[in-house]
Amino acid sequence: MLFKFACKRYRRIFTNARETEISRAESDFLNLHEGACSRCCSYSLQVNALIDAISDAAIEPVLVSPDFTEDIVRGVRKMRRDSYR
Repeated sequence: MLFKFACKRYRRIFTNARETEISRAESDFLNLHEGACSRCCSYSLQVNALIDAISDAAIEPVLVSPDFTEDIVRGVRKMRRDSYR
């Protein structure tokens, strides 16, 4: 039962570590628990593999002209003028 709480703590800290900076004590806990718990080690490997796959599948950025925003604003204004008529 105690190990179950450690696993919950591990997953919470592991998630926080991806989004924010964690303390040295939390980092030490992650390393120790991951070394002792095969389920949490597997969990971290799966999450990291999923994140890597999502990152690799990301679409390349689309290049737009420097006047893109201005063109959109101009088009919206024209549509509004036309709709008022």
